[in-house]
Amino acid sequence: MYEGLVWEQLTGEKGISTVSVFTQAYDEDIELLGITKENVEEQLEKLNTDDETKQAVKEAAESGM
Repeated sequence: MYEGLVWEQLTGEKGISTVSVFTQAYDEDIELLGITKENVEEQLEKLNTDDETKQAVKEAAESGM
C-alpha cells in the first residue's frame, strides 16, 4: 500500500505497489505464479513471454531469487 504512495511523493508520478498488482491480477482473473528452482521448468511453460525473459526468470529462480 505505501510502496506506491512513497513513489508518488518522491517523484510526483503515479506509484504502484505489490498489493495493487496482486489486486489487479485477482480482479482480472490473472493467475499469479510462484516460481522456485524446484518448479521453474513447469512454470515457465505457463508464461506468455519471449525466450529471453524466460531465460532471465530461469536464471533468477535457479540462483534462489
